[in-house]
Amino acid sequence: MVDGHQLRTKKTLSCGCIRKQRSRQMIRENPATRKYIGNWEVLQKTWHPKSDERRANNKSGVTGVSYDQAQDRWIARLYFNGRYVLNRTFTDKSDAVEARKEAEKRYL
Repeated sequence: MVDGHQLRTKKTLSCGCIRKQRSRQMIRENPATRKYIGNWEVLQKTWHPKSDERRANNKSGVTGVSYDQAQDRWIARLYFNGRYVLNRTFTDKSDAVEARKEAEKRYL
C-alpha cells in the first residue's frame, strides 16, 4: 500500500495494483508455472506431511508434537484453515502423539 501523498505528488505512479496485475499475468503466461496451476499434489507434502515423514528440525519424531522444556510438557498442535484446531499440552508424549493423530483423522 502506498501513501496517498506519494501518489498525488507523483513520487509513486501506482498504489500497487498494477504490480499485482502484472505478476498475475506473468505467472499465468509462464509455461513452467502453468503446468503446476491447480496441481495440489505438488504441494501436498509441504502442506500436509504424513506423520511418519519428519522434517530435519523435528526432534520428537512426530510431526506436530514438540517438547517444551520450560513447562516440562509435550505440546500437540495442528494448524488447519488458518487457525489452530489442536494446541494442547500433555505430561506424557504418547498422549500428545495420540491427540495429534486423532486431529489429523478429523481434519486432514
